[in-house]
This record gives sequence, C-alpha cells and structure tokens, in this order.
Amino acid sequence: MSVGDPIAVTVEDLNEIEAVGTPFGSSKGTLRVMLVLLHDFPEFLCDYHFSFCDVIPASYIQMWNIILSAFTQNMRLPDPSTPNLKIGLYQEMAQPPLILSEVDAALTAKHMKADVEAAQDTATGFFFPQ
Repeated sequence: MSVGDPIAVTVEDLNEIEAVGTPFGSSKGTLRVMLVLLHDFPEFLCDYHFSFCDVIPASYIQMWNIILSAFTQNMRLPDPSTPNLKIGLYQEMAQPPLILSEVDAALTAKHMKADVEAAQDTATGFFFPQ
C-alpha cells in the first residue's frame, strides 16, 4: 500500500489488520476509511464487494452495510416509496454486476464451488435464468 494511492486498501491489508490482535484493529477507524471509500470511490466498493464481505466478520454489520450500499454514480436508484414499484422494469436490473474479485478462488477455498455449480445447474426462475 503506497501513501499517495487512496485506493490502495486491499483485502490483504484487511487480513493484516485482523491478524494484529483485535479484529480490524480499531473498528471506528476502519469504518471511517470505508466511509471515505464510499463517498469518494463507490465504484471500488462495488467492484470488490465480494472480497470485502468475504473477509469482514458477519458481526460487523455497519461495515457490511457500507460496502453493500455502494452504487456507481451513473446508476439511478428507484424511489422505494413509489406505489406499485416494479423493480424488474429498471434497466439496471438487466445488467449483471461487475465483480473484480476472485469468486472462484474464494468458493474453492471454502469448498463451496461444487455446491454452487450444482445449485446453478438445477435451479430455474428469476435468480437463475436458463
């Protein structure tokens, strides 16, 4: 991680912080860094959300919410108070998300890849179009 590069926070850096002792060192400081990333570089959080959520413990709900609430600047969010909201009609819903993380490696490391592929092969419907 270089000093002048604001996007240099990587999954390896988070693992190093966790290895120091208490998970994520000072969670208050980590939350602040995540908020800066959310404000200044939301695309980074969108692209690497899988890697971040893979290493952040489930008990760090605020940190998960920050990462998963990120959206790109060109994305139009629907108004949740719209009556009869049809989320499937939005153009953004037809586009698959960009994931720059190594999903296959993470699933293989947790011995889940075969299960996910089997579920994908047999499932039908909205989430697994044929």
